Amino acid sequence: MSVLRKNIAFLFVSQIATWMISIVILIMEPRRLGAEGFGTVQFVMSYLGFFVLVGGLGTYAHMVKSIAKDPSVLSATVVSALRFKLVLGLVLSVSALAIGAALGYTAEVLTMIAVGCVGLVLSLLTEMVIGGLAGLERIAHTAVWTTVQVYVASIGTIVVLLTSRSLVALVAVSSFAWLVPLIANFRHLRPLLSGFRTRHPGAWVALIRGGVPVFMLTALSLVYQTIDVPILEGISGAEAVGWYTLALRWIGMPIFITTIVVTAFLPQMSALAHREPEAFAGLTNRALSFVLVVNIPAALGLFMVAPDLIDLLYGTAFEESIPLMRLLVPWVPLAAINTVLATALIAADRHKRFIWVAAAAAVFNPLLAARAIRYTQDRYDNGAVGAAVVTVVTEVFIAFCAVVMRPPGILDRSTLGYIGRCLLAAVAMVPPILLVGDGGIVVKVVVGAIVYALTSLALRTVSTAELHNLLDKVRRRGGGSQQDDNTSSDTVSTDTPVDAELDTMTERGGER
Repeated sequence: MSVLRKNIAFLFVSQIATWMISIVILIMEPRRLGAEGFGTVQFVMSYLGFFVLVGGLGTYAHMVKSIAKDPSVLSATVVSALRFKLVLGLVLSVSALAIGAALGYTAEVLTMIAVGCVGLVLSLLTEMVIGGLAGLERIAHTAVWTTVQVYVASIGTIVVLLTSRSLVALVAVSSFAWLVPLIANFRHLRPLLSGFRTRHPGAWVALIRGGVPVFMLTALSLVYQTIDVPILEGISGAEAVGWYTLALRWIGMPIFITTIVVTAFLPQMSALAHREPEAFAGLTNRALSFVLVVNIPAALGLFMVAPDLIDLLYGTAFEESIPLMRLLVPWVPLAAINTVLATALIAADRHKRFIWVAAAAAVFNPLLAARAIRYTQDRYDNGAVGAAVVTVVTEVFIAFCAVVMRPPGILDRSTLGYIGRCLLAAVAMVPPILLVGDGGIVVKVVVGAIVYALTSLALRTVSTAELHNLLDKVRRRGGGSQQDDNTSSDTVSTDTPVDAELDTMTERGGER
């Protein structure tokens, strides 16, 4: 199995495991805290997210690209980055508290911010360690420890929810859980590093200079993606934030496949972008196919079962989240496309023009959001409706610009045809789900999944040969076979002319 496929497999299993426990938390937290308490926690997390973003400075992507192209720079890059992020994290922590106090936040919120700053510093250091390993395509190990971190934080969260329900304690367990991947991944990376006492003049400047373009893109993206939360809190209150963030959390569940794909593909994208542009375009098209074959049906399925889901898990307290989930459905595939295309632009060093697109979105999004939230608050007594509409409109604008700026060969006719077939297969789920009516959410999900699977086979978005290979592999492993299986682990067939080249290319990448 190539390194790329191994990394995707580990990331997929890791994400499924974290997804399962995250759903448990997502069910318990709103119910135990109520809309206001849940909204307060989400507000603090959003506030700290801006400081985490500044601390990121785009260094992760810069590290991965640099190390993937030249592994000899590993030690100098990682050691310098760790020192830099420790200093930066402390400065940002002081700034977060000072700004919060200046804005007049309550003592409880300021305490939550202070505790969250511990997680801020630890997360910045962890990101640098993982970045060093990712540049070497050693992602499988990091995926395992990320899963452990999520479970440690989740178990702590469950204990707090069942006992004190302290908002401060909830932030604390999430913050200190970052120690798990930091220590475990550093122990894995440490034997590959040297020169901890060696100073590298100009290293901090190089990190900042290399990361600033990615940071600007990420920062502006975070602005237009999250600025609506504090605006909504200011206009409509914490309860509306609770409705909105709950809808976002559920509707964003399918995005996990996008995170997996771009994390696994970025190192090889960076190595191939200038050396083999045709293989780079083919790899990006494969990434788009991976994410959309999952995100399109998942988004439409959530639209169909939203009332059943909210009523079953939360009752009438969060019924206002139902229209929000349905309004946000187009955001799912659009965000997946934008993430893959932005990653391709970064890997190909063509993302500087895209910064202007993000800047435009960061300007008009909060302006539109403020007007839309006020309008829908007055008309529907739910300002979150306006926030949801503006979120989708912004993503449409970003997608249009990303498609226009994409490198040559990406989103070719074959890939567009594949995406169209995925959409048809997803639409085919709608009539059977409507026919089962009041059968309940489980029946609707099962019926929708079966119809999508059969339609996908008929439209050749998934091939029977690949399913047989996958089932055969599962049977052999389930029987205790230790033989390494070199058959393809991909369960998606794009039916493009470059597939054979991609298989050869990924195998070459696994031997680099």
